[in-house]
Amino acid sequence: MLEKANDTIQTKHTALLSLTDSLRKAELFEIPIGILFFDLYDSEENSSKLDHILQEKYPNIKGFLCASQQEELSRISQRFKNAKAEAEDLRNELENKKIEIQTMREKNNTLIGTNKTLSKQNKILCDKFDKLTIDEKEILKGCNEEIKIKLERLNERLGSWEKSKEKYETSLKDKEKMLADAEKKTNTLSKELDNLRSRFGNLEGNTSERITIKNILQSRPDISAEECNFLMVEQIDSANLTTLQNTVKEIVLAVGIPYPKLRRKIPLLAIKLKYENIMLSNFAQRLHRQVYSQEMNLKKFTDQAYYDFMSTRRMDSIDHHLERCLDHLYDHILEKMVK
Repeated sequence: MLEKANDTIQTKHTALLSLTDSLRKAELFEIPIGILFFDLYDSEENSSKLDHILQEKYPNIKGFLCASQQEELSRISQRFKNAKAEAEDLRNELENKKIEIQTMREKNNTLIGTNKTLSKQNKILCDKFDKLTIDEKEILKGCNEEIKIKLERLNERLGSWEKSKEKYETSLKDKEKMLADAEKKTNTLSKELDNLRSRFGNLEGNTSERITIKNILQSRPDISAEECNFLMVEQIDSANLTTLQNTVKEIVLAVGIPYPKLRRKIPLLAIKLKYENIMLSNFAQRLHRQVYSQEMNLKKFTDQAYYDFMSTRRMDSIDHHLERCLDHLYDHILEKMVK
């Protein structure tokens, strides 16, 4: 019997070491938080938060990103792209306006030069006109009238070009102001986008360290792909920050283990639930059958305890029938032993 007990202890010790090793290798979002739990367990700090150790080892990680924050990041990114495209359109329009104004200026300078040339020619002709005969003067007078009409038309065109130039210059100033406003808006959106990207990077953490089904199958030979699918492990990746935080808080409150020690205590909980509780339950059932020739209704006891908790939301208000049943069983066995 002693040898069998030693073998059992050795088997459990080996299983415990394997489970401890698996826990040490455990990762969350590809972050080796298993090591963090062991570090926290070994530390002398009486803290209930893992944030300090996590941020000390991974200063770039600030938390988890909510789905709403990721959506806001996408919206800001789209607004930034739209503003950037709008600014680019304004730049192109501004360049086109500058080219048009430059063309108008060149045409204006050409007209001014033509006007000066015609004025000089007119003066030369006037000087020659004074030296001509009456008939020649009459002929040249008609030519002069024609030149005068052309000059007036040129002056009218020049005035029209001046007005158009002023109009385009005003439009150019408006476009430049719009471009400046667009660039200011773009810079603001760019800073906001950079901040969101920084927050997103900190919340998301190092994605290369994320736990995947492949990692689990490699580090936990006792777990199969079918079990991962049954447990819906991959669904955790799509959960938002609030859901994950609430789940962890519910676990901490339910098992009464401080958060910094939770990761380290998970193997102990698993051992109690999957091994010790089952073995103790089987032992109690065997005694109960031996004494009363019937089994305990453990499911009924558990359902009643769950109902008590859900009614009051207090663990200390649970009146577990199993306790009375075991007390009666103990008293009965003790009475038999005394006799």
